[in-house]
Amino acid sequence: MQNESAFVDANIFLDVARKRKGWKASALALTEIKRINGFVSSLTVAIIYFIKLRTMPPLKARQETRELIQGLRIVAVTSEVVNQALDNTAIEDFEDAMQFYCARTAAKAIVTRNKRDYEAVGKELEVMTPEQFLARL
Repeated sequence: MQNESAFVDANIFLDVARKRKGWKASALALTEIKRINGFVSSLTVAIIYFIKLRTMPPLKARQETRELIQGLRIVAVTSEVVNQALDNTAIEDFEDAMQFYCARTAAKAIVTRNKRDYEAVGKELEVMTPEQFLARL
């Protein structure tokens, strides 16, 4: 995937934080995405922070959030993104729709644990699991 770009869905960070099934592949994919042209939405940054806040004080949660997103470019959740997500009925989950429209503004692919959630829009962006992303490197 050289000279390509990839957007990291929020669930990749959740995999790593909660050590869910496949978390090691998610962690490795995140590391590799940071080495190429990697993106994350500002919404995901807030999600990461609130997950961290459940288990640590606010200053530590901010520090760890900053470390997790280091090396990624942040895509803003604009009013256009929000309106597109609200209008999109092909993606059931509103948060996923917001992630999709953020990704579409910046990247050629989205790395997610929930490919099924993006099936309806898969022709607009390449949708890959962390394992599929790593296999392409």
